[in-house]
Amino acid sequence: MVGSAILYHFGDKRELYLAVRDDLAGDLLRAVAAAVAGDAAPRQRLVALVRAAARAISARPALAHIALREAMSSGPEVARRTNPLLGQIVALFEEGVRTGDIQPVRNEPYHFFSAIAGTVLFYVAALPHFVADLPDDHLSDERMEALEADAVAIAERLLGMSGPRPT
Repeated sequence: MVGSAILYHFGDKRELYLAVRDDLAGDLLRAVAAAVAGDAAPRQRLVALVRAAARAISARPALAHIALREAMSSGPEVARRTNPLLGQIVALFEEGVRTGDIQPVRNEPYHFFSAIAGTVLFYVAALPHFVADLPDDHLSDERMEALEADAVAIAERLLGMSGPRPT
């Protein structure tokens, strides 16, 4: 029995879920960490992390579903796992502001982070629940490339790299 064999290795369904979650999240966290690291200017690294996140989620769409589920149900466990990397992103954002490399529409790194995460996660995981008859496969390679381009354009706008500055 397949079910018995899986539970032999994981003990119970919760352990199996956690193993899948950690595998999926690991891909995303490694991709984002690699983008944040390095010597490039803060805005280049921030845009690179948006690309890396969009590509990681495009490659494994189940990650978007699990991320939303975790955000809604895990409490402080999610924060404990994500705070170190999120702290690096906030520091990078603040460095960009301090050096003038970015001039964000809002000087709020968590606004930037949530706007980008919301753009990608909602499109991948939630859109089919809001639109019953999507005209085509919203997860096709072409659509995912467009999502990545849109997420980058939104990031550039939020970072003050394109479009008019608010008055």
